Amino acid sequence: MDWVLRQLGVGDLRIDRKVKNMAGIAQVWLMTYEAGFEDGDEALGRALSGNLYPYAGPMTDIGVHVMTDYMRRLIGGVYHGCEI
Repeated sequence: MDWVLRQLGVGDLRIDRKVKNMAGIAQVWLMTYEAGFEDGDEALGRALSGNLYPYAGPMTDIGVHVMTDYMRRLIGGVYHGCEI
């Protein structure tokens, strides 16, 4: 992250603050996904829609279904050591 921020022109004095901010955002996303996995596909779909496409508006129902299915298979594969 540090290298990418430097390539984008962020100065030395701002790198730490930017990295902390980005890590905080990632933590919120992970907590949102965790709650979505626990609360069902509708909650997971809202979390994915809000985090993947925050400026494009809500995802289509098909897009939400595809992404929730993909995430569940991905996490299931990680937990069970299977290929996706």
